Amino acid sequence: MSGVKKIWVHCKRDGQVIASYDFGLAESLGPSSPPERSALILEAKTNLTNQGIAFPPYDGITFDVRYR
Repeated sequence: MSGVKKIWVHCKRDGQVIASYDFGLAESLGPSSPPERSALILEAKTNLTNQGIAFPPYDGITFDVRYR
């Protein structure tokens, strides 16, 4: 049986979460690789910009990627 596994990217500034984004990963019966960490962070940066939360160069922001 397949489902969706969540991958979270928590965006932090000075240790405080300023935004969190979840991305769905379709699980399959066969082996598969999760998306690259860098691609997830890039998507989170785009979301931060689109929502007016942060802008390039994203100084002082860290990105914590959690695969669940």
